[in-house]
Amino acid sequence: MSLDQVKHFIEAKNYTQAITLLETIRKNFENSPLYHLYYGAALAALGHDALAIASFEKCIQLDPTLLAPYKNLALICHRDGHHKADKYLTLANWIDPQDENIYSIIKTKYPKLILYPKSEIVFYTGTPFLENKFSPLSLSEKAVGGSETAFVMMAHELARLGHKVSCFCNTPNAGVFDGVAYYPVQQFFLYAKEHKIPNLICSRFIYPLEKGFSGEKNYVWLHELVMFASADDISAVDPLVTKYICLSDYHVKMIKNRYQLADQKFIKTRNGFIEADFRFSNKRQNKSIIYFSRPERGLKMVLEMFEKIKSLWPDAVLHVCHYTQASALTEDESLKPFLKSLSKEGIVFHGGLNKKELAELLSRTEIGLYPNILDVETSCIAAIECMAAGCVMISSDRGALPETIANRETGIIVEYGEGDVFLEQRLFEAVKNCFENADELERLSKKAIEYAQKIHPWSKIAAEWGDIIEKK
Repeated sequence: MSLDQVKHFIEAKNYTQAITLLETIRKNFENSPLYHLYYGAALAALGHDALAIASFEKCIQLDPTLLAPYKNLALICHRDGHHKADKYLTLANWIDPQDENIYSIIKTKYPKLILYPKSEIVFYTGTPFLENKFSPLSLSEKAVGGSETAFVMMAHELARLGHKVSCFCNTPNAGVFDGVAYYPVQQFFLYAKEHKIPNLICSRFIYPLEKGFSGEKNYVWLHELVMFASADDISAVDPLVTKYICLSDYHVKMIKNRYQLADQKFIKTRNGFIEADFRFSNKRQNKSIIYFSRPERGLKMVLEMFEKIKSLWPDAVLHVCHYTQASALTEDESLKPFLKSLSKEGIVFHGGLNKKELAELLSRTEIGLYPNILDVETSCIAAIECMAAGCVMISSDRGALPETIANRETGIIVEYGEGDVFLEQRLFEAVKNCFENADELERLSKKAIEYAQKIHPWSKIAAEWGDIIEKK
């Protein structure tokens, strides 16, 4: 007996037989999303709505990306006047925006869901199924990734320039912040059906374009080196794309070559820093280093290197930051290999710091050490934030780091060369030279601050975007 037999019964409308079989095989399949999907379908067909809702919700709990339960939940909850009707209707509309029945129900029975003021610029990112939720409030509440920070800051700076801006993202806090309207990502198509969008900016995710919803101008804002599985995956949406926005020459080259895209479709921008967060005049901690990237990008090397640094300078301190809070350290799989090392003398694990807390720590730290062992950096906000704080970044020459940091001017770039063993030695020598030459360290720190303030404030980057968007 199997779930295929259950499916056969449901397709034949033998719902009672389907339920009987499902009860028989429960022990073997109770952790299967399909088991609860079929159970919900059979229960709903027999009019057992409350039990059907529970089964569909269990299905979603086991696999939130399985799309079928949402439409079933939307229709049942609407029919029964259930308090979750608007939640599941908007999710069903996001999953299948072409379903006119769902849209008609929302428009006629739940009009409050489509009362959006029109915006000149609409930002889109994410899906409703991502665990990582963020809003403008997140920047002051927790550690936030680079692309999320960029999304918030660009939207707000464009609003300060006078543009009407709306954002659709996986937000826990819908509302208006600094003149920017934030909506749950699953409500995007409700907005798009009611309003023409002069400028649509898809950050990391191109789902609206894949579903055939586009603005008058459509910008795909890329942050990583891989966005689509192959050139074929982007060929269907490429005619809709006005420009691809990349973060460096390296980024443009890699994306253009990977997906065989035309030169004229690209705009190069850059990442920035939040000026208001970098107004400290702290005394720097002597012989201090910070690592604040993902563990797989070089934490192991930094911890090994720090043992050698500690042997030369016993008072040296290594600060380590991550998205995980210290209280949840043992639950983070990416950090488990480093638990023993992170507890050693001289190492301070800060967990996840918000943007202002991180800026303050950088402003009193001498060196940002980033091996950059993966060839994935398209810009590196961490390097920009180091420069803004006058914390001298030492990194390898992989990815776009040589574009972000001017070697021996705003930081230090060493050759990655033959691999990790040689890289570790080069990075160690660079740290050693800085610690032995306080005047050079101070020169680099001042140059870094000057450069960051001249090139990387989000307000300056937004002004350039405004000029691009306003072009006919």
